[in-house]
Amino acid sequence: MSNPEIESELGEEEEEEEPIRASSSSIDWGSLFSKANGILNDDDMDDEEEAENPAERAVKVLREDKQSYWIKTVRDIAQLMETHIEDTINLVLPQLQETLKEQKEILDLHCEAAVLYKDLLRNEILLEKQPSLVMTLLDYIVENANRQKDNLSSAAWLETLTDITDTLPLDIVKSVVVPIFIQQANPSQKVQKRLMATKLLEKLVRIVSPYDIRHEFEKPIQQLSMDDYGTVRISMAQRLIVVAERLDKCSDVSRIVLPCLVSLSEDEDANVREASLPSLVSLIPRITRDTKRSIVIPFFRKLVERGMEKKDDRLALPAKYFGELLAYLFDDMDILDQTWALNSYIKLVSMARTDSVKLLPAKRACAYNLPCMYQLYPSASTRFASIIHDFCVDSDDEVRISIASSFDQLLQMCTEKKMMIGPFIELVRGGSIEVVAKIATRFSSILPILYRSVAEAPSSDNLSPISIDRLILGCNQLLQGSGNWRAHESLLHSISSLVSLVDHKTLFHTFVPLLKTQILTVRGVPCREAASRSLLLLMKNLYKEEERKEIIQFFNNDLAHHSNSYRRMIYLESVVQVHSIFSHRVLHSHFLHTALSLSSDPISNVRLKLCRILSILKSSFVLPENEETLQECEGIVRNLMENETNSHSKSQLSEMARDFSRADTGKRKDGENERREKEEDELWNEKRGEEIEEKRKKKEDQVKEKILQRRASREMIESSPESDPERSQTSIDKSRSLIESSCSPLRMERRSIAVVRPQPVVHVRWQSPAPSPSPSPSPTERKSRLPLSTATTSGKSRSPLTTSIPSPPSSAVRDRLRAQSETRTTSTSSSSALGKGSIASSANSFSISKSQSSSHLRRPSFALSKVSSSSNIERRPASMSMRIRNINIL
Repeated sequence: MSNPEIESELGEEEEEEEPIRASSSSIDWGSLFSKANGILNDDDMDDEEEAENPAERAVKVLREDKQSYWIKTVRDIAQLMETHIEDTINLVLPQLQETLKEQKEILDLHCEAAVLYKDLLRNEILLEKQPSLVMTLLDYIVENANRQKDNLSSAAWLETLTDITDTLPLDIVKSVVVPIFIQQANPSQKVQKRLMATKLLEKLVRIVSPYDIRHEFEKPIQQLSMDDYGTVRISMAQRLIVVAERLDKCSDVSRIVLPCLVSLSEDEDANVREASLPSLVSLIPRITRDTKRSIVIPFFRKLVERGMEKKDDRLALPAKYFGELLAYLFDDMDILDQTWALNSYIKLVSMARTDSVKLLPAKRACAYNLPCMYQLYPSASTRFASIIHDFCVDSDDEVRISIASSFDQLLQMCTEKKMMIGPFIELVRGGSIEVVAKIATRFSSILPILYRSVAEAPSSDNLSPISIDRLILGCNQLLQGSGNWRAHESLLHSISSLVSLVDHKTLFHTFVPLLKTQILTVRGVPCREAASRSLLLLMKNLYKEEERKEIIQFFNNDLAHHSNSYRRMIYLESVVQVHSIFSHRVLHSHFLHTALSLSSDPISNVRLKLCRILSILKSSFVLPENEETLQECEGIVRNLMENETNSHSKSQLSEMARDFSRADTGKRKDGENERREKEEDELWNEKRGEEIEEKRKKKEDQVKEKILQRRASREMIESSPESDPERSQTSIDKSRSLIESSCSPLRMERRSIAVVRPQPVVHVRWQSPAPSPSPSPSPTERKSRLPLSTATTSGKSRSPLTTSIPSPPSSAVRDRLRAQSETRTTSTSSSSALGKGSIASSANSFSISKSQSSSHLRRPSFALSKVSSSSNIERRPASMSMRIRNINIL
């Protein structure tokens, strides 16, 4: 029989062992993950392994066939060097080399070892302790690079050698690295090794002397420049300029580098040519004058002429570097070569004007090189005038952007400034935001020349300063709606330069309202500040007191009490600008009181802005005259600090109060302030205003007299001897009223009245064929997208003509017109188009009336008569007969 007590104890022991068995049967995931990451678990180590040296343990891991531990061990060698340097150098590194020799296919292991060697060679502290480590590691790198058959592994070791070359001593570089470079540059090597040799060349030429370059590197440079693979040739084309910079003699550059670059520039591969030509251009200043004349100039001619013969994308490369090559070679060219260059450029432009997509880069390059050509050939400005005009009306935006970017340079270099007015108007009228932005950033240097050129232009031209004013307004409207706020800021800044270019009336009635609107409506804060500064500068040059008071009232009422807090902050910024532009008396009498009243503004940012500018305004206070104002400012700062609840704002206020207390007050005798007061007295003098008004009236009278004389002489030529004097007086009165109505600065052009000879009314009995579709407009006829833009210089009239009902003609005229019915068909159609204001019909009718006038029919006045005609044309078949019903002669 069994003992129940023993059985119960055994049962309890079995029940206690069951959980232990369950736990032992579960998977130890932590141990598995640690092994996967290359971390040895303490539970898996034996007691003997724990007693081993870390260096010996690393050697043991590298000997075993456990790839998961190798990379982790290689990464720990750098840390192992700090604690066990002797054992690591004598045991671990040789074992790592053996592992790399056996495992040639594991790219990750070779990359980690290459990074390790590079870090060790850059560790200066370690190399000071073990100087022999440099040669050891260098031998390892060279051995691995030569032993590897895999291209990627070999390239990784050569990349490591390239990176550490500049850290090695010069004697080691000459004895070890230079032979490796010469070996890798051999054409029998693989492509990756030859490509790495080009990178190694750039490092070596910066270390070795010019003598070594002449004697050691000449042959490898020629071999790599004539390599079979385009990638190697591209790499050499980019690095040959470094070789030329290291050579100290121009003869060596002409002998070693120049032939290689010329050969690469004539390469069949387009990428090689594109990489080598910039290096060749940079090489020109380093070669002799005879070499330029004998090699580079003939090559330049050959390159351009070959591109013009092909007429494809090969033309883009010589067109791109045409200006830069010509600028370097111009002084060494003779007259024939200089003439050839000018004619070749014009021929390039004419070839690139086509709509071919392949020639579009060439056309853009010609537009880019135009300023250089203008500078080199100033006497050929008349030949460049048509090119500039064609580029300004080109359909490609990049071409017009290139011209817009350099228009100020072209305008300054051009001898005949008047020729640039038309291209400038056409350039801006395109309405492209990018083009207008480029122009706007250069308005400060463009506008003075343009206004002077327009003022000096003959009165017969359809140009006036008003047309430039309208262009500025249109550019502002375009840039205001765009996101290019920098260009808009430049435009608003440039308006301040108009004070000496535009008359007083135009300034106040055109540009002052524009700047007011920009301050209140424009979005960008820099643009609002630029508009505010320009408005203050315009106010400084207005001699009428009521006009200045109007602007001051705008700042103190409309801006300082604006509902938007950002506008009130702009007012405070304007007060700072007043402090820098005007004298202290203007600041204190007109702006300071309103600015200090903003201390009770409900927005904290406005109050902080006021507190920030008080330290600037304190320099305008002169004691004891401004003692009360200074105490008021101190009270404002004190109240702001006491009433502020926000901790961040309070810290800013304390810093601003400290700046205000440290700021100095102004001096009683301030030379700058006295100069400003004297300047203001001169600008705001009543006598100066009277002189300006007299000059303006005289100028207007002269313009009116010239126009009246021109029109009176035209009437005398066109009118017959039997002309009625009353009609002539009426014509003069109408002309005078027309001139007076065109003097408004806001008008863009005068109302024109077209005059033609009276035309017959034609009735067509049979239907005419359907008209053919109108051709697409040419790029030069595109409509302007610029708001408020002026008309073109051709003087096209936009005002419609008035029409009247014709009366029956006389029999003599009817007989004469019946005999010429066929020739009148064209004139009839053109006269019907006159009802829409076409300029072409006006010219056509004028030529007919001039060639077929009769003695008993007096032609009406060209400038003052209103002629109308009407026609009733019905569509009939192709064959038609025509009979004249009636005609009216006014």
